[in-house]
Amino acid sequence: DFDGSWGIFDEPFLRYFAKNLKNETKPFFATFFSLSSHPPYTLPNYYKSESSNTGIQKTIKYSDYSLKKFFDKIKKEHWFKNTIFIITADHTSGERYNNQYNNQIGKYAIPMLIYKGDNSFKGINSNIVQQIDIMPTILDVIGYNKKFFSFGKSMIKNKEWAISYLQKTYHLITPNRITI
Repeated sequence: DFDGSWGIFDEPFLRYFAKNLKNETKPFFATFFSLSSHPPYTLPNYYKSESSNTGIQKTIKYSDYSLKKFFDKIKKEHWFKNTIFIITADHTSGERYNNQYNNQIGKYAIPMLIYKGDNSFKGINSNIVQQIDIMPTILDVIGYNKKFFSFGKSMIKNKEWAISYLQKTYHLITPNRITI
């Protein structure tokens, strides 16, 4: 199942991941880092079409397919309905297919999905957030009310800003501008 470059293709590795989650003791934290949507954009032979050009769009479609198979496999587990899943990217792609992302803020925008197995967490949040906001958000979602330390903020609190450090420069990102 080696992809010839980065590691194991998404579908077989997610199948292995699902199988091994059964061995975890509650409560547990687990993470999975997929790789199929990274260059060189390879796909398993059984998933390839006649086209020789794979590209990021086809590999993301494969990643989506792999996630569907993963969720189909785990949705009947006893822990599923009491689990919070976070699906996000670690970075953007240089390929842009939508003008919404061809600007100073948009070129760093990544998707993030928070899903609860019992379907109780619903809605769209378009606040400006960053990956360091995941932990305080999850603590908010589970009702954790003790003190904790975090550089991030809860996504639920409507505080719309993010800070980045890129090419030796700090950037404060708000809905209206980037301040350097």
